[in-house]
Amino acid sequence: MKRMMAYKQMHSFLSEVWKLYSGYAEKDLDDNDLDRFREDVQTISEKYQDYAFAIPVLVELVNEVERIVNVKRKK
Repeated sequence: MKRMMAYKQMHSFLSEVWKLYSGYAEKDLDDNDLDRFREDVQTISEKYQDYAFAIPVLVELVNEVERIVNVKRKK
């Protein structure tokens, strides 16, 4: 059963998500960068796998970074 995150765990998780987003969203990413991004997401996912909140947030993070990459590549 998935647990709720305590305040400190939530803060840590959201901080990691923000660092990941800010580290990749501003760059012009190539396919290797996207692979590294996905590996980093997987690492966070494994760390917080017992918390129901984590997976939907990470899925949306991946969707958003991929959307940004696609927009930049179309320019």
